[in-house]
Amino acid sequence: MKNHIYWLKISSGFYDGMDDETFLKMAYKRKFGKELDLNNPVTFNEKLQWLKLNDQKPEYTEMVDNRKKRIGQSIQ
Repeated sequence: MKNHIYWLKISSGFYDGMDDETFLKMAYKRKFGKELDLNNPVTFNEKLQWLKLNDQKPEYTEMVDNRKKRIGQSIQ
């Protein structure tokens, strides 16, 4: 039941006002049961979260958009 409420909050925009770092820390704690250490990331998942916050290049958005276009074309 808790999982359903969590996804309802996400889809309704409940977390929209929250900054990215706070949201990632909350979601990480919920998923893995421990605090997210962004100052000294050790695990693969911690490093992925660090990259989400610190390696934001415009090319990445373009790559994802192009991938979505290809997927959409293959479905039609």
